[in-house]
Amino acid sequence: MSIIKNIQGSLQNFTRYRIEKYILSGFGVFIFLSIVIVGFVEVQRNLLPYKIILTAGKKTGESYILSSAIARVARQNSNIKIDVCETDGTGDNIKSLRGERLTTKSTCLSGVSTKYLKAHLGTAQADIYPGSDARVLTNLYQDHFHLLVNPQKVPLPQQIENFQIGTLRSKTVETPQGGGQRKSFENIANKHYKINFNFIDSNPEKADAVFRVRVLGNEQIRKLIATGWRLVPIGQVNAIQQTKYPAYSPSTIPEGVYRGSPAAPEVDLETIAVQRTLLSRRDVPDWVVEKIVTILSEYRQEIKKEIQAIAQERYGSPQIFDPETIYPLVNRFERPEDNSNVQIHKGALIYYDRNDPSFIQENADFLGLLLTIVLLVGSWLLRIKVWRDRRIECEANEKVDRYIENVVQLMKLNAKNQAIYSTVVEITRSLEDLFGRQEKLNQEFQRASHSLDIEEISQSGFRVFSEAYKSARETIEQAVEERQRKVVSSYVNQLKELLNRLDSGEKPDLLLIELDQIRNEAADTLLQERIFSRQSFRTFVDAYNFIRDAIERSCKGLK
Repeated sequence: MSIIKNIQGSLQNFTRYRIEKYILSGFGVFIFLSIVIVGFVEVQRNLLPYKIILTAGKKTGESYILSSAIARVARQNSNIKIDVCETDGTGDNIKSLRGERLTTKSTCLSGVSTKYLKAHLGTAQADIYPGSDARVLTNLYQDHFHLLVNPQKVPLPQQIENFQIGTLRSKTVETPQGGGQRKSFENIANKHYKINFNFIDSNPEKADAVFRVRVLGNEQIRKLIATGWRLVPIGQVNAIQQTKYPAYSPSTIPEGVYRGSPAAPEVDLETIAVQRTLLSRRDVPDWVVEKIVTILSEYRQEIKKEIQAIAQERYGSPQIFDPETIYPLVNRFERPEDNSNVQIHKGALIYYDRNDPSFIQENADFLGLLLTIVLLVGSWLLRIKVWRDRRIECEANEKVDRYIENVVQLMKLNAKNQAIYSTVVEITRSLEDLFGRQEKLNQEFQRASHSLDIEEISQSGFRVFSEAYKSARETIEQAVEERQRKVVSSYVNQLKELLNRLDSGEKPDLLLIELDQIRNEAADTLLQERIFSRQSFRTFVDAYNFIRDAIERSCKGLK
């Protein structure tokens, strides 16, 4: 039970006297590690290159051209290195964000060509759900649904705006397989109009109709119209939006947007508009996304210059795409709606909400009052701590003084201890007193050590006590050795007295009897080892043997 009580006492003392020390040490380590981590993060964010992959559809598409220009501006103005990769469209872009196998092989600017690609970013139509792990960064621009028919294969009404999609029942429609365009056409044709079509890929000559999701003025659409294809309207847009696909919005293809004379289209045609968005994986770091959104919003002129440079570098002259048709798209980068079916990435929100008043700004008065109260309370607590530390220091010093005073008292030898003793009994009593002082001195040392262990006294105070302890111990040990020598001297003197009596003519037989009595008394004293040491006893034995030999020789001489 005593052991358990000692353990419990030690634990209580540890809690009482050491917890503050460990808290301060832990806080210091926390501050150091925080500085190291913050420094590493800042180096990573601003100095070390951070490579990401962006899948952007076909090379001739607007999203790929924009992505290439954005990648160049990001490389020039940040440590973000974007590798733009060509894919078959929205479907493959979303698959790349998930790390799934692509429909067609993807080729990147870095030279990588593979069907297995784990992208960080990807462009996509807003009507194609990318999954719960995707996050949206920005709306890039609006795409429009373009439905073109071959007038030689599909009968057209006199008024083109009266065209009905039902005319295409069982017809062949060409649209890319891997992108989101086919999915978009299925949304309106199969799910709304309940019409089935035969789909083919990348061969408009064999098709009755062509469906594309492109920006107004797209060069590919312009070329199809130049070869005789006719744009037709897509009706019932409000019904489609309000009942099935809220990502769609009603729009029109303006008269003459693809050709001025003769106008193409010849009248405004009803159609559907959908946002082209820039998506990312959820695990892309916030600071990376924030930098990319910053570039999209604040480096628009630089992006336009890179679009012109791309056109000149690839084609010598803007014959594949007209940069003038891409420039307006840069001005349409905007924040996505918060109620969209894809969450906005936290890094993008950091940028978009940068000018909104923070919680601190909105509650400045209350927080100021709270801070004042905290500072006052903290000041009081600090004063209490200083007072408590001083009190503990004073108590520790007082305790050290008491230990030293006790040691000094034990070191002082009173008149009784310092007297000259004539008998062994008197010397023995003096030794017992000295041994008692040694025991008390050791107890004082143990108490001081325990006080140091539980931090009731300081290291410097314990050192002062140790010096006093050593002096007292040496003084008492010297007194003990002196008394032990007197014990030996007393017995040796008794032996000498026998030798003197032998010389005086006393009978040796009687002297031998007294000699044995002195020996037995000395042996009994030896049992009290602290009073009569073994070394002292050997000195006595040597004297005893010498005297005994002298008496025995005297006895033999008498015979």
